[in-house]
Amino acid sequence: LALFKQQKVVTTIGMKETFLFKLLTSGTKHGRYSVKIKKSDRKGEIILQNLRTKTKYEIKGNHQHPSIIAHLTVDGLVKEFPGWIDLTDPEHIKMVE
Repeated sequence: LALFKQQKVVTTIGMKETFLFKLLTSGTKHGRYSVKIKKSDRKGEIILQNLRTKTKYEIKGNHQHPSIIAHLTVDGLVKEFPGWIDLTDPEHIKMVE
């Protein structure tokens, strides 16, 4: 995805960042997001499917040094996960969140 300012490309972002940008700007339904996870010596990847997104913005700071805080709530499904993750274990659920 290319980001423009006054008809000129100022930067580009990859697929992972594009999904997050879409969530922050207009929400999305049924998007998929891949997350790499690691716990001790175990590694894996989780595939999440977005069902619904709600975003709230908070503006702080002053005119010269503004700051925007985005609060993003995502309702989704875990579509794929490594076999070593137990989604009935509260510790593993917290890790996935």
